[in-house]
Amino acid sequence: MARLSFGASVTKALGYGNSRSSVTSSAILCVLSFFYLFTLGSFVKANIFVLQNGITYDTFFDLFVINKSLDHIIIVLCLVSWLSLTLVGRLRTVMFVIFGGLVAIGVILDSNFSTIILDDVALLSIPVVVIISTYNKFVSKKILTSHPDLLPRYVAILSIAIGVITAIISLTRLFSIHESSIALKDYAYDIFVLFSSVSPILMVLLIFCIPLKVLAKGIMVKLSIYREMPISNFLSGVVTIRSKSICISLVMLLSVMLAIVPHLSVVNNNHQLVGSDTSHYVDWQSKLAQSRNVGDFVHKAFVGFGDRPIALILIFGLVKTLELDPSVVIDNLPIILGPALVLVVYFFTRELSSSDKISLLAALFTAVSFQTLVGAYAGYYANWIALIIGYLGFVYLFRFLKKEGKSNLILFSALMVLLLFSHEYTWTVLTIVIGIFLIVMVGINHYKRRNALILLLIILSTIIIDIAKTTLTGVSNGFGRDLSVAHRQQAGISQFANRWNNLKDTMQNYYGAQFSNVIILGLALYWVLRCNLRETPSILFMIFLSIGILPLLFGDWIIQSRVFYDIPFQIPAALGLSYIRKHDNGIMILLPICIWLIAISFKNVSNFTFPS
Repeated sequence: MARLSFGASVTKALGYGNSRSSVTSSAILCVLSFFYLFTLGSFVKANIFVLQNGITYDTFFDLFVINKSLDHIIIVLCLVSWLSLTLVGRLRTVMFVIFGGLVAIGVILDSNFSTIILDDVALLSIPVVVIISTYNKFVSKKILTSHPDLLPRYVAILSIAIGVITAIISLTRLFSIHESSIALKDYAYDIFVLFSSVSPILMVLLIFCIPLKVLAKGIMVKLSIYREMPISNFLSGVVTIRSKSICISLVMLLSVMLAIVPHLSVVNNNHQLVGSDTSHYVDWQSKLAQSRNVGDFVHKAFVGFGDRPIALILIFGLVKTLELDPSVVIDNLPIILGPALVLVVYFFTRELSSSDKISLLAALFTAVSFQTLVGAYAGYYANWIALIIGYLGFVYLFRFLKKEGKSNLILFSALMVLLLFSHEYTWTVLTIVIGIFLIVMVGINHYKRRNALILLLIILSTIIIDIAKTTLTGVSNGFGRDLSVAHRQQAGISQFANRWNNLKDTMQNYYGAQFSNVIILGLALYWVLRCNLRETPSILFMIFLSIGILPLLFGDWIIQSRVFYDIPFQIPAALGLSYIRKHDNGIMILLPICIWLIAISFKNVSNFTFPS
């Protein structure tokens, strides 16, 4: 029965039960769109950034599915076929004669003129389809045959296929097989880097999410197309404890595998360090190991390295416990930190949304997120530890807002103090976000004001502890360190003129271009457009995203990256994909997105190190 059900699902996805013309025209349009992406990208010479063997190459998109001539012939033939199948009346004959004649000229004549004709028609193909389809939608006398739109299904099927190919290509390197030796092209990765060229624009829209949301809502309300989707719509359906445990275990295993790949001999044959900051942590561990006594150790940790003492102590304890080379232990920390962050984000999202499915998606996206990949590539170990602590703090923050309870308050307080001493820069960002969020909660009285005020006092107490630490030890406090970094990086009005170049450096030039994950950014932007501003998750993540405004306008790439790294883009992305999943063909869209994210992540981590 299960096999029949699966088979029925497959045949339905392929268009079984629809007319041959609708199946054929949708399939043709899918192929046309696929080839057109490469033609358009090559025509505009899109600026792309490709990570290869540890180096990010700044280049231009100049790729075709087969080659330029054949691609353009296929595009124009698809256009003519689609017009012949879908247009009605005399218009079909007119359009067939026009475009069919151009195809004939382009194919028969071997000249520069015919090449120009084919190139121009190929570039105009999708605009022609869009114009005709839009006109047909708003007129009473239809010019297109009426049939179900199967295009989203076929695009999803094609995306699954090329996503699987990318996964195969990515895994071949783990078996010492070079890409050039297999007869497969990595189309998914090519499309991914092409679309990632617009990632700085997506980041700007996300950072300015509040004015964008207000503007978009006003426009869509006037056009009568605005429809918010509350999170309560996703609470239907039950995920058993066994299923949740299996899913979260598999996602955690995925994060472990991604952390291991850069260390494999077939990828890292000269056994170089993966994380850029690993050598700094090895040096700090060496200095801690040279402590004369416990007092000297504590002094070095809290005064000598005052911005991250707890993180360094935890790493020191792990090194001593394993009794291995400190560089090996530290460079492999992502094997522990990755699954830990996955698990914490699951509970964080579960506390916010009360949805197991959204939480599992957020966990999956965390395994392939900026925080995991940038953390491994740059060696952001203290930041990573602080994020785990800070996001866990959000879990108990919401539990106390909902139910009170001394245990929740004590755990939240302890985690905020640990966060302060784990990484002060991360503590600063999360403290500002939590403070603003709690002030908003007090203002709108969404939870009991008393609970929100108590939590605000906890946040203020950590600031007092930070100031007291400065008074006792003479070490700069968290906000003081942030201002010092801002001064050192010449943040301010002088950076305003370079804001776009700084953003491109953050998103595309540095960190292996891992911040430019257009899929996560695009899904998060979709969430911004669809979310309900009155809901708690919307308020929190709008504040989280907006925290990047000042770094975006007045900070350099170092300051921007520190702030962007702390923002959980993957959770709004999971919410956005959950909205899409509610639509027709939602599952068909979800599958290729997940496949692409996993496959491209494996490709990226296998390029984290330089060749010998």
